[in-house]
Amino acid sequence: LKDPNGCIILTTVCNIKDPKTVILGSGRWISFAKLLRRSSAALQELQDSPDVLHSSIGEMILYHQVSTIPLAKGLYICYLKLQVAVDLIQVLVPKKAPNVLPYVKVRDCPNVSREEWEWLQTINADQHVAPPTSTQEQFRNQINHSTNKLFSMLEVSENMAGSHRLYDLEVMEFSNDVTFLLVLPPVEDVCIVPGQRDLLTEKRDFMLLPVQVFEMIHMCTYRPDLIGRYARLSAVLEMDVSLAQQAQREAFSDEEVNGTRDRVDRLNSLQQSLDRSWKGTRWIMDLITFARDKSSRGGIPCSMLDNSSNDAFSPKINDDNVFDNNNSHPSCGSAGCDSNEISVGKDNRKIAKFYDPNEEVSKNNGHVQKESSHSSSGILQVYVAYETGLSKGTRVRLHVTEKTTAREVVTLVVKQLNKAVTSKGKCGPIYGEDELDKFCLVAVIGARERILRDDYHPLQLQNPWTKGKLYVRMKRNLLAAIQQGHATEKAFYARSELSVFVLLDPGKE
Repeated sequence: LKDPNGCIILTTVCNIKDPKTVILGSGRWISFAKLLRRSSAALQELQDSPDVLHSSIGEMILYHQVSTIPLAKGLYICYLKLQVAVDLIQVLVPKKAPNVLPYVKVRDCPNVSREEWEWLQTINADQHVAPPTSTQEQFRNQINHSTNKLFSMLEVSENMAGSHRLYDLEVMEFSNDVTFLLVLPPVEDVCIVPGQRDLLTEKRDFMLLPVQVFEMIHMCTYRPDLIGRYARLSAVLEMDVSLAQQAQREAFSDEEVNGTRDRVDRLNSLQQSLDRSWKGTRWIMDLITFARDKSSRGGIPCSMLDNSSNDAFSPKINDDNVFDNNNSHPSCGSAGCDSNEISVGKDNRKIAKFYDPNEEVSKNNGHVQKESSHSSSGILQVYVAYETGLSKGTRVRLHVTEKTTAREVVTLVVKQLNKAVTSKGKCGPIYGEDELDKFCLVAVIGARERILRDDYHPLQLQNPWTKGKLYVRMKRNLLAAIQQGHATEKAFYARSELSVFVLLDPGKE
């Protein structure tokens, strides 16, 4: 803080459990509300240091609280923006979380697999790249969705968004539970000079912090043990070096001179080693150097992450190529046509029509049917435990392989039921692409539930879960699947079910 007279006020915040444990010789405790009432009259004209201090107490307490709150476990994507002066570099941070850069959460799992990282490294290569696997495709969609959300939050125009870069040297790790990828502006737009107008610095949700301040509150939040040891050791070394240098200046005999010189050399060596260790933890300085380097211009252009830039790798479903084999169609003259199937596009997928299982039901235990004892594929029966606008007990039957992931199952189920609602003229909700991450796949046995992570392969479920049922539910509705399971058991013979049959073979995509 600095008052109009040029006085600089250094403040500290200390949390204590009980005021009675701290005895004040020349002061007393007073409630914050009472202090504000006393100083309200002085807020009209701020003249001296006490007035400035009183008016800033609430802001300082709030800043202290929000700057010590870590992010929840997950992978995040952050944005780097700087303001550079002759003797000061400031970084843009959110006011509600000044210990991190502006961010958007990508997913709950903080780890980036080797398969995902290899795809990220090859996406910018000027050579033919093999089509991404299902895991890599999912990772690309997550990154693309998150970067678009970040640009929208920062009000970066669509034209400018494509020229931004994704930092591809490493995945930055705040802690064991929090990791992040970084989005960089073009080299020419990384830094703002004083006096230059920039919309980001004018937004009320953001503020600029000196890099050293940002580093300190960031380390205190995510690496408190490390910063505590470094601060203590640095202070001790600084004092010892000063004392050793003073002793060296006062040395008289050759023995004293040699002894003090050796001590100064050892302490300087320790100081240099400590500085190197500290420099290795200053990731923000490495990023600033990388972002401002005009010679290398590294990073992956964000335009490369867009799905439309990689259409050759993504199977399309063209509505013009969808036809019902029950209808007369010129291309359905072969004996292989099945009246219960619809051919979709050119990706060799088969989607069965919706039908009433009361007319054609194959009762079985569990949710998995293996096609044969040696087959690597099977049929999953997935029940729905969220609002669809269709009858309760709706299920989807999927023909999957051992490589099919839980996230692919969720995506197919939600999309197929969206189509069912539309085709039947129901008024049920339609869930968009940006809402798919709100769903999860769970296995239920009685009152027990197991959430399947996105990269899990449902055909690999082991006993006793193979005897249960699979449900797609909203992540926030924790009891929806269990309650739906109980209701399904009670009304098994009275319900009206809807089924879909989907052939999904990731190996053919």
